[in-house]
Amino acid sequence: MRAGRDPLTGKQAKLTETCATEAAAIAARERLQALVEAEALPDRATTLETLLEKWLEISDHEQSTAYTYRGYIRRSIPEPMKQMRARTLQHRVDLFDRLYKHLSRCARACDATPQLDHRYGKRGPDDHDCARAKCPPHVCKPLGPNSIHQIHSILRAAFDRGAAWGLVERNPVALAKPPTSPRRRARPPETDAVAQLLNSVWPRDPEFGLYLWLAVTTGARRAELTGLRWSRVRFAQSEIMLWSNYLVVDGQHVEKSTKTDEDRRLSLDETTLRLLGELKAQREAILARAGLTLDEHAFVFSPDPMGSRPWSPGYFSHRFREEADAVGIDKPLKNLRHFNATQLLAAGTDLRTTAGRLGHSDGGATTLRVYADWTRGADRAAAEGLSRQLDAERRLQAANGAPLATGSLKLRGLAQIDADVEDLLPGEDHVTSYVQIADRLRAVILSGELADGDTVPTIIDLGRRFGVAPSTALRAVQILSREGLTTRNGRRWSVVTRGVAMPSTGGNA
Repeated sequence: MRAGRDPLTGKQAKLTETCATEAAAIAARERLQALVEAEALPDRATTLETLLEKWLEISDHEQSTAYTYRGYIRRSIPEPMKQMRARTLQHRVDLFDRLYKHLSRCARACDATPQLDHRYGKRGPDDHDCARAKCPPHVCKPLGPNSIHQIHSILRAAFDRGAAWGLVERNPVALAKPPTSPRRRARPPETDAVAQLLNSVWPRDPEFGLYLWLAVTTGARRAELTGLRWSRVRFAQSEIMLWSNYLVVDGQHVEKSTKTDEDRRLSLDETTLRLLGELKAQREAILARAGLTLDEHAFVFSPDPMGSRPWSPGYFSHRFREEADAVGIDKPLKNLRHFNATQLLAAGTDLRTTAGRLGHSDGGATTLRVYADWTRGADRAAAEGLSRQLDAERRLQAANGAPLATGSLKLRGLAQIDADVEDLLPGEDHVTSYVQIADRLRAVILSGELADGDTVPTIIDLGRRFGVAPSTALRAVQILSREGLTTRNGRRWSVVTRGVAMPSTGGNA
């Protein structure tokens, strides 16, 4: 079917589709005719690589996010798959399932054959000699479930837009199944190790020591502290304002909004304010010797005394790794945020406040999911506090004349735990009628072994205990019901009164 001329190339556009039956061909003709009339002609030659590039072009991603996504696409989606047509891939859910399986074995989705990891350098692959570059053998390293889920999200979003643009009719990625992501758990360093780290660093590098101190006491992200400016340290209000992230993306230095795109104000204690004040005073004293002043918008952590530029974020990570190894901390820098959160929760700080200080914008859901294990201490403290408060009130009432129960409580009703039928009705006797079973049950009720609200053993248990049919055991319980000793409570019978001894009845039930 002719579809006019391409608006960019001027070439005659044609739409073709192969169908198995005449009915399918008629339906396809009507669908293609509708596309021609609507001037919505799909590019049936669009490859997966082109589809991903178009999606990235129109997506409203932060620069750092787009850079990360391009890295996933470049490294983890095999080149042959990227060159396949999107319309072909829309029917190949199995390829995406296999891709995820390969990535869980090797981040490069290699075919497990021996190969080299090429070190192309600045010249690229055109002038490359593996012997001269000393390219090492490739070693498979699995990609984590969370990273595979990230790739799954990228592909799914791209095919969603492809379907909206008419490039494909269905989204195969929506039917693919990535691996299950394990629950994220906090892995904070130990308190004594953190203290040892601070004591080790501070005498040699007070600036980096203060950076670590802020990371521990505020729980701020690395990029948030990197981009901290003196104008956002409010000494009079005892707080700092975290309004931006400072990142290096593809070699470019970028200052952007925070990760959750929300500004945060964090209260500071007197010690932290004093340490920040001392660092600022030292900077001002150094600049005063040269007749200079510290700009209010200068960066707090900077290799330049003027604070005109901050340290690269990677500097803090590498420096932390060196210092942490020396004191036996094997966790990365970001786990200082975990340390901050666990200490707050263990101290009884409420979940919403902890989430707010960490910058979790979902009201505490992320905080609870990651740090749930660390709320158990506060949960136990809450239970113990409530118990102590109730017990104190109970003793106060006793001091005012009310009786004080000192024995264990015997719970009734729904909280009552059923007694074992063999313990409740011991003995080797054999009964021949429901009247004898009623006599045995009446005796334990009148003796108090079964009290008001207690449940009677089930009809099945009674029948098994005395070797009779369930219907015989039921008639025994019904005798006690007519005497006012038991009543039906849903599917069970329970004791409702403790009366005086009553004579055994021999009547029919």
